[in-house]
Order: sequence, then C-alpha cells, then structure tokens
Amino acid sequence: MKEARDQKRELFVIVEERLVALVQELGDAGWSLEEAAFVIRDVLQVNYLDQAEARKLARGAAPKNFISDGNEG
Repeated sequence: MKEARDQKRELFVIVEERLVALVQELGDAGWSLEEAAFVIRDVLQVNYLDQAEARKLARGAAPKNFISDGNEG
C-alpha cells in the first residue's frame, strides 16, 4: 500500500511542477493567475475529468466477478 501512495505522491509532484511552470509562463505572457487557473480547470473538466468520472462510475457498476469476453457494447 505504501508503494501506491508513493507513486501517487510522485505523480502529484510531477503535475504540480509542470502546472507551476505553465502558470508562470502564462503570467509572463500577460495572463493573470485567476485566468490561467480557471482555464486549466475548464480544460481538465472538458477533456479529462468528465471521462475519468464516467469510467470510475462504470467500473463501480460492474460486478466484482465480471469477466469480459470482448463482446460488450
């Protein structure tokens, strides 16, 4: 379990570092912190978070003993 937490923390640090760099770059280009933050949130919501949430819900709806035969859907 510790390894999973370490990996999640490592991923968090990587994403945080890249977002800091992106926000700084946008600030240098004249965008405010608020503009950058809200647009980043909107892009994540539209392109990633909605899909990730739908997948999470679908996984939760499948029985634990479900085995795919590749013909679903």
